[in-house]
Amino acid sequence: MKKVVTMLLCMTVCGAALFAQDGGRSLFSVGGGLALMPGFKLETVRGYGEQNSSEFGAGINVFFDAKYAEANIDLIFANAKGKDSDKGMDSTNLLIGIVGKYPISLAERFAFFPYVGIDYRIALGGSYEGTKIDKPGDQFNAMSLLFGLGVDYDITNALYFRGEVGLGVTFNTKKEEDTKDFTDNFKIKIPIKLAVGYRL
Repeated sequence: MKKVVTMLLCMTVCGAALFAQDGGRSLFSVGGGLALMPGFKLETVRGYGEQNSSEFGAGINVFFDAKYAEANIDLIFANAKGKDSDKGMDSTNLLIGIVGKYPISLAERFAFFPYVGIDYRIALGGSYEGTKIDKPGDQFNAMSLLFGLGVDYDITNALYFRGEVGLGVTFNTKKEEDTKDFTDNFKIKIPIKLAVGYRL
């Protein structure tokens, strides 16, 4: 986990150094807003069949932008439930991510950008039906590969609105890795972000 966080921080610094200046004008910006994180999991237990579950998370997002790179820190409160069960797991998570993006201007105040990147989910705490989970990291920590599209609308020269929607393919947690000999997992999430940014 430490290696992942270090890698993300190094990529953020490098992106800022490379792209913070364009024609003598600073393009580095910061911002924040609302983050929504619905997700779905298809688990196949060999010999028993499929077990579907869904998760919904909501929280806050802070981003650091350097034109062609964007780093994100999200604090997400999530609840996951099985398809035919009222039992659920609650978790508090920190997501650290970085994406590469290519902004395309469509009008004087409007631009969009496709992006691709990764994020890493770090569980700060978790519970199952009100009972604390001793090692939430084993249950929830995971890396995701991200694809998506964002739009920027300039409110002023410095202030802008940003909206993003993406698709994340999530890799196995430690617990899922420990049971991969008899279970198969496919997990996706749909990160949605609405934020306000400020160009420095």
